[in-house]
Amino acid sequence: MNITQENISDISAVLKVVIVAEDYKPQVDKAIKDYRKNASVPGFRKGQMPVGLIKKQYGESITMEEVNKVLQSALNEHISKEKLDILGNPLPKPQDNISWDADEFTFEFELGLSPKFDVDFSVCEDVVKYDIIIDDKIVNDQLDSIQKQFSSSDEIAAVAEVCSITGIFTNEEEELTSEFTFELSDIKGKVNNKKFLGKKLGSKFALKTKNLFEDSTKLVQMLNKEDGATADFPLELEITKIFSSTPAELNAELFAKVFPEDNIEDLDGFKARLKEDAKKYFDQQSDQYLLNAISKTLMEKTKFELPSDFLKRWIQVSGEKVRNEAEAKEEFEKSEDGFRYQLIESKILADSKIEVSYEDIKTQMTIELDKQMSMYGQALPQDKIEEFTNMMMQNKEEFAKIKNNLQGDKLLAYYKENIKFTQKEVDFETFAKEAFPQQDNK
Repeated sequence: MNITQENISDISAVLKVVIVAEDYKPQVDKAIKDYRKNASVPGFRKGQMPVGLIKKQYGESITMEEVNKVLQSALNEHISKEKLDILGNPLPKPQDNISWDADEFTFEFELGLSPKFDVDFSVCEDVVKYDIIIDDKIVNDQLDSIQKQFSSSDEIAAVAEVCSITGIFTNEEEELTSEFTFELSDIKGKVNNKKFLGKKLGSKFALKTKNLFEDSTKLVQMLNKEDGATADFPLELEITKIFSSTPAELNAELFAKVFPEDNIEDLDGFKARLKEDAKKYFDQQSDQYLLNAISKTLMEKTKFELPSDFLKRWIQVSGEKVRNEAEAKEEFEKSEDGFRYQLIESKILADSKIEVSYEDIKTQMTIELDKQMSMYGQALPQDKIEEFTNMMMQNKEEFAKIKNNLQGDKLLAYYKENIKFTQKEVDFETFAKEAFPQQDNK
């Protein structure tokens, strides 16, 4: 066997593989003998079918299979030995009229090679690293939310300015019958509000879907339709329940319900704990933004050439179904940024020697399993934790998700140590406007 490599450019090459009889004949002869031992063919006793007949009927397919095995092994060995960093898989060059009776075969394969480049972290110095301040408004909003969550409800006789309402919305033509609970403050406009005020249990009256709720997502929920926000048709509402809510008192009993393991005795301690949780949450938001911003900046400013033509041809044949040239071109254009970022990330991981081990993933899965059990107030013995963790490790999607998360955490820590960011201290509202301006403008 002989393998030669011709580098067409820094990012493409052609492998030429010459296979001679001694490379595959022994395997073919053995395969024919094995077939003869097990073949049950009418007119012959088992194991007695003539070798010549086997060669005549099955020799070509057996030769093709054994040559292909030798070929794949040779390709893998060459790529490994030469430490070639390839993209996709080797693509065979088309060959017509191969004679499988020959003693020598020549095959050629195109290779897409990973480009050589350096990653310059100085391009990220303009990336903003946000430190989100936890102000009194955030803590007080959280207090209000908790008081509502643990509030007590009392039924009242008529709709008042501050109350909650449960009713059945109907429209025969739209085949709508929907029971829905909402607050009067959710209703949009003075005209609609007047229709509700003073109404008693069992009252029925007409409404319209258009401009019914302040927040259109309420209408989507009530109609149970993804496109419900733009619905425009009449409704009839029958009120089935009217109730007022009394916010929970801020006392030790409430503190214990929210944080049962903390033994919080006063409001100052409760606020401090809420602030601590908020800080952790907002730090996670800031870190996620930072990681995304670094990735985007590196992808935009790290320049290198991809073997685009090769990748388009590879995309044509690499999926479950063969794509035509136009489809492969479209798929490449959608995937090009992904190709580039994967190469950049792989380069950083290799240079920084960042690794996520099997044990790292298993430890994290154990932690997450323990959290899940704690949410339901359960504690598992160690042997059960080990058993369930091992089961989770067999789930490929879960395994990949945990690995990616851990890798992201390690990358972020590495970036924080090696990149000099632009630091900025802001409240959450400013962070949201600056970090996600496209959402703020919607």
